[in-house]
Amino acid sequence: MTDAPAKPAPGPLQRLVASLLGLLQSHLGIFSIEVEEARERLIKTLVLSILGAGAILLCLLTVALGVVLMIDPAYRLVAVIGLGAGFLILGAGCLAFVWQGMKNDPAPFAMTLDELRRDRERLLP
Repeated sequence: MTDAPAKPAPGPLQRLVASLLGLLQSHLGIFSIEVEEARERLIKTLVLSILGAGAILLCLLTVALGVVLMIDPAYRLVAVIGLGAGFLILGAGCLAFVWQGMKNDPAPFAMTLDELRRDRERLLP
């Protein structure tokens, strides 16, 4: 019976390459999870924003039409201008609120970047 030759022990370079490939694999796994979470959050936010904006728009249109029709015909132009200014202020406030929300959200792929930073600190003295 012939014995199969034993595999030689991996050298330091092979172990280093294997470690780096393992790190790369774990980072890609974390990155793919974060991409999926970001995509789901974006889709949910877009759908809810569009539905909410559409409902609010229809409500405001109905209210504005009712107000304009109830006002004395001599003051209808003033009512239309006032409603327009009010809606403009409301829209600017909503956009400012969205802008603040986007600025305060956590950075995308924060976990991946944090993991890469920790690996760099471990590898470099």
